[in-house]
Amino acid sequence: MVLVLAVGLEYEIGINNNMPWGSSQNSDLEHFRKVTDGGVILMGRKTFESIGRTLPNRCHMVVTQSNQSIDGCMTVASDEVAMKICNLQKSPVYLIGGQRLVESMIGHVTEIRLTVIESNFKADRFFNKDLLINFKKISSESFPSNEKNKYPYRFETWRLTV
Repeated sequence: MVLVLAVGLEYEIGINNNMPWGSSQNSDLEHFRKVTDGGVILMGRKTFESIGRTLPNRCHMVVTQSNQSIDGCMTVASDEVAMKICNLQKSPVYLIGGQRLVESMIGHVTEIRLTVIESNFKADRFFNKDLLINFKKISSESFPSNEKNKYPYRFETWRLTV
């Protein structure tokens, strides 16, 4: 399983069910699209609600404790059921949030595709950087701010080391 996540410099990942930097980072959105294209994206209900729709060319799996169905998505009631289904998938599985699901599933992650937005943001959700302890950064590419990206940013790839 690959974790795909964007964070601020203090590992901020969300505020009021949105990204702290809003839609000001077009390159991150394009990077997310390229990385997850053709795969299964696994997320919690609030993450799905923040996206607001299904994304093209991806299978959507949403972990929700409610019995509601979501058009275009496979809904599962627990992390354990999600993991069993993920293990049966032929396509790559991308864990995309939220905070609770990431913390619960990190033991199944073998790679992290991290976008670091190089600024500090107000946030109410954070990625616990201690979860990186068993991962090693294998690549990092930095980019300046520009007309499509309000903030400088970098794309990092981390791999499980144990």
